Amino acid sequence: MSRTGVPRLTELLSAEELALIQSLAMRRTYRDGETIHERGDQGPSMGFVIAGKIKLTCGQDSSAHDSTV
Repeated sequence: MSRTGVPRLTELLSAEELALIQSLAMRRTYRDGETIHERGDQGPSMGFVIAGKIKLTCGQDSSAHDSTV
């Protein structure tokens, strides 16, 4: 269980399911402050944070609704 009480992906999936995700996944590294995704972006992808923090921002003003996870 994570510090926030949310189950980790490794606790929810079987070893076979995790192996399948790992075989299909592409690891990416981002710099501090780099935009990973913008609202409205479309694509056949899904992201997982392995290490570090991300800042989620919603609204016109980037400080309107911020959450750091």
